[in-house]
Amino acid sequence: MPVITPSYPPVIPTGEYPVEIASIEAVAGQFGPQMVWGLVVIGDGEYSGTQLRGYSSQSASPKGKLIKWANACGLETELDVPFDTDDLVGRRAKAVVLVKERADGGERNVVDELISLQGGKRAVPVAAVPPPSILTLDTN
Repeated sequence: MPVITPSYPPVIPTGEYPVEIASIEAVAGQFGPQMVWGLVVIGDGEYSGTQLRGYSSQSASPKGKLIKWANACGLETELDVPFDTDDLVGRRAKAVVLVKERADGGERNVVDELISLQGGKRAVPVAAVPPPSILTLDTN
């Protein structure tokens, strides 16, 4: 039988880290349906390869974390246009990581936000643009 050593994941300092989305899945969370984002720190830095988890609701509201994070990963969402969360896997963003206290007094990481790698701008969903109409000019 395998020998198991219980341990907590390593904690990295508060900061902004480039990450790749390794997975995203829908789960029943403590406060209702939520998405669990599996993130991996990328690049040549000391914390490259560190695995993190981020949590968002499953709400498709443009002001919700799910849509904001999807946009930060470069997925251009449009109002009333569905998208597949599997399309987020492999995309990259910058994670704003905090260190918080666990209930037992230890420390844990929390992914507070995902922001775009381009200049740290927080992306917002774009409104669906209606098709252009043909205008007829009255020359009289």
